[in-house]
Amino acid sequence: MLQTGVKRTLIAGALCGLITFNAYALDMDMKATNDNAVTVATVQAEKVPFTKTIIGHLVSPDEVSLIARVGGFIKAKDFTDGGFVHKGQLLYQLEEQPYKAEVEQAKAQLQKQESELANAKLSLKRQARLLKKGSTSREAYDNALNDQKKAEADLLNAQADLEIAQTNFSYTKITAPFDGRMSFAKYSVGNYVDQSSQPLASIVRMDPIYVDFNPSETLYVANQAGKDSFSNVTLKLKLSTGAVYPETGKIIAVDNSVDSGTGTIAVRGELANPDHKLLPGQYVQVMLEKSAANKSLLIPQRAVVMGSQGAYVWVIKADQHVERRPVELGMPHGKQVVVTQGLKAGEQVVTTGLQQLDPAKKVLIKQP
Repeated sequence: MLQTGVKRTLIAGALCGLITFNAYALDMDMKATNDNAVTVATVQAEKVPFTKTIIGHLVSPDEVSLIARVGGFIKAKDFTDGGFVHKGQLLYQLEEQPYKAEVEQAKAQLQKQESELANAKLSLKRQARLLKKGSTSREAYDNALNDQKKAEADLLNAQADLEIAQTNFSYTKITAPFDGRMSFAKYSVGNYVDQSSQPLASIVRMDPIYVDFNPSETLYVANQAGKDSFSNVTLKLKLSTGAVYPETGKIIAVDNSVDSGTGTIAVRGELANPDHKLLPGQYVQVMLEKSAANKSLLIPQRAVVMGSQGAYVWVIKADQHVERRPVELGMPHGKQVVVTQGLKAGEQVVTTGLQQLDPAKKVLIKQP
């Protein structure tokens, strides 16, 4: 009986030790599994619209400095500083009397030369008839011919003088070359101005208005379509107040070279400005938008690791192991990023727990 009791005690002790060992082993196994616990995201294929915001500034399509092309005192100023004017509207009137007198003088000189030419022609005809009859010398005929040629030259000179006088007279009126908005006047009525004076004022066209900005070379290349750059890209403006300008614009010009110092290229957009709310010189945020033609692969940005040889992600394999895979990235899209090469739709990439990953160990996928 004693031996039987001892045997039972030994068996009970062995079982207790085995249970303790198995519990320890299970705890260690669970600890190892938890160490490899990760969250994942599935690679999605979606149509991703292109969006990008760049700082730009507004530019007038036309800006003209008004200068005096003849000398004279300012007789009248017919615009409001900062006001709107129409094409052909009189802006400045310079004293015109001296130039009007020059026009009349040139007209009189022209009439005189016309008369002298008529007399020279009659004289030549007379000398031609007399020469034919032998009643005059060849020298007299040649003199008459030279007088006519001189009269013709004098007439051309008189016509040119009249044209110059009329042009100078027209310069006493300075008119608006297009519809636009005036600057402040630099000279008031009574001031003397001439070609050496500073511009009297300037005028800018307000509608449409241009916006100039400088996207990166990478962005430029990414949005090329054949020979066209930024094709089908529209733009909106965000003002300094944070408000979005209601009109939608388009890109109308791209410069012919990349600035090697900054790695950017000059681009110009155009927007309607019917209410003249936008002013040249304003700084704005240019929001570029382009609808997607094809689907792109998207993954969370936090799944991407930047290594010495470029970007890579950890991909879940069928056997619950992980594979490090290099990828090529496109444009960011919110908290996601476009993958252009290296992944397929439906694959799973690790998004958390990336630091402790070991390709030799299985991972436990947990819910995010």
